[in-house]
Amino acid sequence: MPIAVGLLASAAVAAGLGYWLAYRRENRPDRVLGLLYHRVVSDEDYASGPPTEKLFSIPERRFREQLSYLRRQGYQAVSLDRVVGYLRDGTPLPPQPVLVTFDDGSVSVHDKALPVLRELGWPAVLFVTTDPAAWVFSLGSRPQRRVTPEEIRELDRSGVTIGSHSVSHGALESMSEPEIAFELGESKRYLESVLGHEVRYFGVPLNWYGPKVRRAARAAGYHAVCTSDNGTIHGGSDPFHLRRFIIEGTFDLAEFARNLGAHAIVQRRCINSIKRVPARLLGPRLWLPLRRRLFATFLGRYFGLRYFRRALATTLVVAALAALFVVWWLAHP
Repeated sequence: MPIAVGLLASAAVAAGLGYWLAYRRENRPDRVLGLLYHRVVSDEDYASGPPTEKLFSIPERRFREQLSYLRRQGYQAVSLDRVVGYLRDGTPLPPQPVLVTFDDGSVSVHDKALPVLRELGWPAVLFVTTDPAAWVFSLGSRPQRRVTPEEIRELDRSGVTIGSHSVSHGALESMSEPEIAFELGESKRYLESVLGHEVRYFGVPLNWYGPKVRRAARAAGYHAVCTSDNGTIHGGSDPFHLRRFIIEGTFDLAEFARNLGAHAIVQRRCINSIKRVPARLLGPRLWLPLRRRLFATFLGRYFGLRYFRRALATTLVVAALAALFVVWWLAHP
């Protein structure tokens, strides 16, 4: 019995210590919040859309509400150039910096997000998938096309940094090195030909990131890479592994505000680790088609953070009760 109790106590202490260290990291005074959006839709389209599409789309009213809330709370939007300058050279950032980013390159960033960003005078980042026929532009009941070259240039002139999101929006780390080099190099060349200046940043599609993609990003001449690994950016962060967290369209303002806190970010990191297990076990060729099929069923609505958080809390309670039962059983043979 003493050995079993000691093992349980050691596990509890280790878990508590790990949580405390993660909390300290996410609560640092120099942290930068990296917010990741995808598509912005009209309030009417959002209300009538299927539940699974509401995770990666946000109604225009709610997007405006969130950015206005950040401003009222003293957050200050910063460009990715300033974040990378801080990490490389120590160039100071304003208090409570926040980095607003968009993945994919859907037209709604130009049509619906840009007016809000202009109104607030906030910079942002858009990572563009350069193939207009990529599967990401045919998703859902109301697919959105890719931004045109003219729209890309207007976004760039309006303070939205344009970065690459690959050519095809595929699972890069599973590709061969020549394929990865093409995805990163060709998308960069295309965007530079549209803009007439260097494209410095890359956003990882599907978060399939590893050593091969990192090497290819450096070889292609990128200055930094943004992932969707949950967490904050802070002094000492690797510019080639900048963390962001997805803002789900289902968040009301209270839930959005809670998700900015350090405790919530640590919980998201735990959930993210769990969610990645089947993806890593099955690999992208099996997991991605299966994931899309699951999203298309009634189960898709349960892929959101809200439900995963409840599942994690339930699992922890059950584990704690099971541990108490084991201790009681050992004490009463």
